Amino acid sequence: MVDMNFFEDIKAEENILIINECIAANGYAPEHSYFELLSYDSKDSKPLFVYFGDGKGLFAVDYEDVWQVLSEILAPKNERADLFIQFADYLFKNKNVKKIMVEFPFELRKEISKKIREKNKTFIDPTEKRLTVGDVVEHYYTPIISLEHWDPTLNGSDLSKLRKAKNRFFRTHKVEIIKNGDIANVPVKDIREMVLAWAKNRKAKDRASYDSYISFINNGCKGAAVSLLIKIDDKVRGLASASLIPNSEKTVYYNINLHDYSIPELGDFLTILFLDELKASGFQFLNFGSSDKKLLQYKEKFNPVSKYDSALFYVRYEPEKKKKEM
Repeated sequence: MVDMNFFEDIKAEENILIINECIAANGYAPEHSYFELLSYDSKDSKPLFVYFGDGKGLFAVDYEDVWQVLSEILAPKNERADLFIQFADYLFKNKNVKKIMVEFPFELRKEISKKIREKNKTFIDPTEKRLTVGDVVEHYYTPIISLEHWDPTLNGSDLSKLRKAKNRFFRTHKVEIIKNGDIANVPVKDIREMVLAWAKNRKAKDRASYDSYISFINNGCKGAAVSLLIKIDDKVRGLASASLIPNSEKTVYYNINLHDYSIPELGDFLTILFLDELKASGFQFLNFGSSDKKLLQYKEKFNPVSKYDSALFYVRYEPEKKKKEM
């Protein structure tokens, strides 16, 4: 067993230091960013860092009776399953939590399930609560874009639709591109209005991200490697941002891609401009973020060079399930 420290005040200087030390030592996933964790601070969610010592930990978000592990465990690969199980066991025994939501690679989910089953065999009392791994709620796919191979001229028949969309926007609209620190000169209320319009057009399960985007904007887009805002005909219509993936300095994560749905092809246009900017900034790869099958089809138009998959599932704490009678 390891000692666990729950850093509820993630803005305390001593805690920030430890969090960033853990990221530097064992960070590898797109969301392993202090500012990504900070963006989940809202009236309905409380971000925390769980410290296991020796440069190891995890990002967590407290939604009261439901907790989320944000991304993966900051630890060597062979320790992640055991650390997660110890964390989950402690959380259910000491907090009023009904379930923990996680998105892990299928390989890690399988390892966790196996270890929990083995642990549960030691229980004698069937009424005693124990960890259980729920079914896969969603199968996600994460495409990777090669910025080295990205062609800003969009030559070729496979990119003809994107090329026409890009040319059409510049031909028919007044386009203003605002980058990085200059975004701070744009009134926050103008950006918030765009985010609100975006949220109204999203599915219910997507709206949970709204508060984190507002927090990111209120924090001045801190933690972003590259940010890009576009105005169409003098009105804020899109915001894109990417953060560095720790211990992978040439790869960035497309963590924000918001735009006004009332304008056809604006999403394509924003992503094209952003890929152009990332390439010009010298990055080699873009992690396009996890997607369900429908969203993956959209992202594939940008010709990803590879993709990896992950599982969204829940871990619960409950008595042994009765076997069905034959």
